[in-house]
Amino acid sequence: MWRFIEQPLRRPNFVSNKKMLMLALTAAVAIFAFGVGGLYTTGYPQRFGPQTLDIYKRALEKKFDWEGCNLSCEVKDPKIHITLIGDSHSTAIAHELDNSLASSGHSFSWRTNPGCPPLNGFNVSNSQSDTCSKLNSNIITSLTSNPEIQLVLMSAQWSLYSTGKGFDNSKGGVQQGAKNYYFDTDKNNHRKFTARDEAVISGYIEYIDTLLNNGIGVIFVDQIPVAG
Repeated sequence: MWRFIEQPLRRPNFVSNKKMLMLALTAAVAIFAFGVGGLYTTGYPQRFGPQTLDIYKRALEKKFDWEGCNLSCEVKDPKIHITLIGDSHSTAIAHELDNSLASSGHSFSWRTNPGCPPLNGFNVSNSQSDTCSKLNSNIITSLTSNPEIQLVLMSAQWSLYSTGKGFDNSKGGVQQGAKNYYFDTDKNNHRKFTARDEAVISGYIEYIDTLLNNGIGVIFVDQIPVAG
């Protein structure tokens, strides 16, 4: 290995400056061409299967945005009767719910935000931000002010936000990205803290009660299994 790789590379004239320049230019042109190709083909969609592309197409038609619906989360359509709220896990069932409810004559919308469970008055540990809480407050205000809303479906990875622990299949497969947790007060700003767990669960219940007290039915969907 030393003789065939390291030793030749240590020779001063192994690669001339001209050859090195040509190699660098060739690599730069290749990378540039690949980038332009991705731009004009919208990311080389042929690398995905037809089922994935179909889901993506339907998501675009619904103007779904992985960054969440931000402060525009308002149910403006008076014909909407059923709404799904929750984190990104709820999106896994949004399209099929849309198809199923449409076939039975029900209008449907969803207001999902990645990493943002239905909680009011809580901060997330990674940034101490209350953005999620503000989004949820805006969502619940728009829902309760729309007399046509009959039913709200709530779906999220519930235990993640209360325990701060991701999915563990006990065989080495541990969910990545589960480093954040939600808390309501600085006193409860600790991952392993029973009072914080209880506060998050109470927050879920309070959110449901707000909807029920405004005459809106609620279906609480259990956690969607995590792959692994």
